[in-house]
Amino acid sequence: MSRILLVKIAVFIFTFLLIFGSIILFQKICTGWNKQNSVDINLAQPAGSAIKQIGSVDDNLYIQVTGGQIPDRIIIFNPNYGKIVSNLILN
Repeated sequence: MSRILLVKIAVFIFTFLLIFGSIILFQKICTGWNKQNSVDINLAQPAGSAIKQIGSVDDNLYIQVTGGQIPDRIIIFNPNYGKIVSNLILN
């Protein structure tokens, strides 16, 4: 291969990388570097309920809730689907 062809290929690759990098940089500047989507979650608990403890196993959050005129309970919540998997009433 001739040197001119190698230079043309290198210029093409570096031009692509420069344009691609500039687009990504512009997108990050416009949207924010560490911007995370916040989601409001409604656990459908009565007034006066309080979260006592939160734990996670695999993809589920285990939320211990007290108060609210009903017995203590554990809510199993899957944040991937945004849904309550189960409610466990503690005696």
